[in-house]
Amino acid sequence: MTARWRWATETEWDQFAREAPCATPFHSRAWCEAYCSYAPRYSPRALRVELDGRALLLPVFVRRGLLRRGPFMRAVSSRPGVYGGPIALDGPLGPGGWSSFAAALSASPLGAWECFGNVLDPQAPLASDVICAQRATHLVDLAALPDDVLSSYDSNCRRNVRKAEREGIAVQRESGLAARDEYFAMYVASQERWGEDPSRGYRERLFELLERVAGAELWTARTREGELAAGGWFVASRSHVVYWHGAMHERFSPLRPANALHHALIVESRRRGARYYDFNPSEELEGVQQFKRSFGAREASFPTFQWRSGAAATLERWLARARGGEGRQ
Repeated sequence: MTARWRWATETEWDQFAREAPCATPFHSRAWCEAYCSYAPRYSPRALRVELDGRALLLPVFVRRGLLRRGPFMRAVSSRPGVYGGPIALDGPLGPGGWSSFAAALSASPLGAWECFGNVLDPQAPLASDVICAQRATHLVDLAALPDDVLSSYDSNCRRNVRKAEREGIAVQRESGLAARDEYFAMYVASQERWGEDPSRGYRERLFELLERVAGAELWTARTREGELAAGGWFVASRSHVVYWHGAMHERFSPLRPANALHHALIVESRRRGARYYDFNPSEELEGVQQFKRSFGAREASFPTFQWRSGAAATLERWLARARGGEGRQ
């Protein structure tokens, strides 16, 4: 069946992001527009494709520039390293749907497409011109939790949550300039502790933009004296809550504020009716992985994708030869 591609309207985009069972928080128009305001080299758009009797929507960040048009149009689903890809109102694409979608990309307006993948629809398309790699995250199935959520954690995690409670750690949602400034200062301090260059990290402007996005919330863990100990940005769709960004002051780590923060958000996410609490992919450090597993989270793999049209691939090989390198195989 011939695929029919067109640019979607804002109304269509909002409907798919709101109603598609496999839509993540990062499929929303609000998220995409906020990030593109932060990184204006991208333009937020969405493609609609009619394929095998189904309608799919593909939100993308289109790279701006005079040489990024027609067969050389480059798009990403999505920045910064968050879930994306096609979604359907009637459920997961499944293996057949993903393969049909991949085969139809050659008829799309795009010349190149990169996608971080979607943990809610983790299929790999069977297409020779799509390069796939595997990533993994950790999910808590909120629907499977007992009434006493704490009892689902491992013993060490339970002790740490209770210790945080005894120490007076309080978790709450915050907003406004003062809270963002405090959080950003903690983020910079965390980057320095991790050995990273803060000038290469996110600027505070991104957090200001996210505060205007429905479903994006800053939650903090404070000491009994009111000092900021840990915090994070949590982004939610109807069924999926993602711990997108976090930081902690190291001097408060003995008080276990991170345990208190995640416990509170797991409880709150279930109360709101979400199905999954997602710790988000991160560096494959055993200590980090063990921390996530201690909350009863299971590892969930999903593929990432890279695709180039024939014209774009030919141009890249030509440019690589001109630079004396090797083109993409």
